[in-house]
Amino acid sequence: MKKVLLVCVLSILRLATAMAQEPSICGDWVGVYEDGDMNPTVEFQSIVDWKLYIRIKRIDGQYRVRMKRRIADESLPFSYENNCKVQSANTNEIVWIGYDKDNYDWDSTDKKQGVRIGHTHETVYHKVVLNHGVMDYYKKSVTAYYDTHGQLITTSTIIFPETGSPYCNLYKEDSDW
Repeated sequence: MKKVLLVCVLSILRLATAMAQEPSICGDWVGVYEDGDMNPTVEFQSIVDWKLYIRIKRIDGQYRVRMKRRIADESLPFSYENNCKVQSANTNEIVWIGYDKDNYDWDSTDKKQGVRIGHTHETVYHKVVLNHGVMDYYKKSVTAYYDTHGQLITTSTIIFPETGSPYCNLYKEDSDW
């Protein structure tokens, strides 16, 4: 009887330990990619290396994502994307919306399909896929163009990069943010 009780207790402890472990996708991830220089003091766009940081946590069964980036040479401060809204998640893949804003800064000469643009709504989707210990990062932007009466003119989608390959590969980091 004692052996059965011991086996039951050990089984319960093993199950509790397995359930308490975070999925491999959780943690701090860092990668470098090339993109245009967003420095407003520069007259022309140049291609520079950017360092991307993604932190993924699982809290009360829900995934939480935070992002930040900076020029890899650290010449500018971090740019944070704090409003990450997770759309779907599992232990190997997470999709979230980062940037989700309206833009009303259009003048009478700005047109789409011959129709004056009243405003746009841009949504940037981010996706990470854990692939053999490396996190593949994907990004796409969907912009909806509306006329001055709020009627949809058209939408456009830009996938970064257009090849469908990951925009950036990230590697797990254990340092403190």
